[in-house]
This record gives sequence, structure tokens and C-alpha cells, in this order.
Amino acid sequence: KQWYQRRVRGARFRGSTFTNGTGPDVDHTTGKASGFYMLFEAHLGVRQGEEGYLTSPVFMESGPSCKIDFHYHMKGKNMGILELFIVDENGNKTSLWKKDKEQGDNWNADSVRIGHKRNFYVQFVATKGLGSQGDIALDDIK
Repeated sequence: KQWYQRRVRGARFRGSTFTNGTGPDVDHTTGKASGFYMLFEAHLGVRQGEEGYLTSPVFMESGPSCKIDFHYHMKGKNMGILELFIVDENGNKTSLWKKDKEQGDNWNADSVRIGHKRNFYVQFVATKGLGSQGDIALDDIK
């Protein structure tokens, strides 16, 4: 099953981002500019507070040890917010993880426990900060 994105500037991307002072320059998987990652672009055409979404398919059931692993890159002086939600079959959203502020010029790894659930999906939401130096990237989501 495929993940899908909505209202994302850039979406599947490779190489350096367009805005100086942001990143990444390479993907996490290969460490090369030819590799792909998901990008939430914060250029001047995107308004402050505008959101981009990356949404999983619906999972019918997960086991008690279910988790999501991912890498994220958040470099820039105008960084917004990256948040991970779980959404149940009734549309109720619960925040599982959240980062704001610049996190450095590197790929950071994290793992979030989901546990035993039924009929749910997970969704990354990137919210643009104050200016154009706030690109957010995701890679190796498992």
C-alpha cells in the first residue's frame, strides 16, 4: 500500500532544497544527492501556518509491539512544526510525537510506539513557520 500526500510543496524530492540555510542535501537511505526523500517546502509562496500532510494507508489491525520508525531533517532559522498523529476509524486524531525548532543539519532518527490498534492510519503534519528557511524532510518511514 502507498502513502499519499496532500498540500505538500515539493513532495518526493532529491538533492539540495531550493532555499539557502535549509536542508537536507542528500537522502538518509543512500547518503547521496540522487536518493529521494519527502520534502515539506517552506519557500515564500507558502503562508505561515499552512500545513502539508503525509498519510499512511489504513491499517486493519496492529500487534502490541507495533511502532513507526522514521528519519527527519529540520534545518532553518524559521522552522515550523512536524507532528505525527494516529487517526482512528471515527476520525479522532491523537498526537504521538512532535518537534519544533531547528534540529540541526543532519538526519535524526526516531521511533514511536503505536501498540495494538484497529482500523487506523498515521499522518505526519508539517506546519510552516514564520519565513522561508524552514524546510522539513522525512525519509525511511517503516
